[in-house]
Amino acid sequence: MMKYLMNGMKGMLLGILLAAAVAAAQLALTWALGFRIAEMAGNTALTFLLFFFLFRSARKRREAAARETDTI
Repeated sequence: MMKYLMNGMKGMLLGILLAAAVAAAQLALTWALGFRIAEMAGNTALTFLLFFFLFRSARKRREAAARETDTI
């Protein structure tokens, strides 16, 4: 149980760090290319990350359910 909890916390930490990296890159792009381009790139990256973590979460749940039914 604790292993699964730690894996979930690692995933949340990774998501937070990636969102912070996107914000930093957006700040740099704002300075270099302008606000509108930076906003578009940041929103695209955050949307990609959202769907990546949603699909990853669904896959992990499906694998866990399959593993649970195999042990019974």
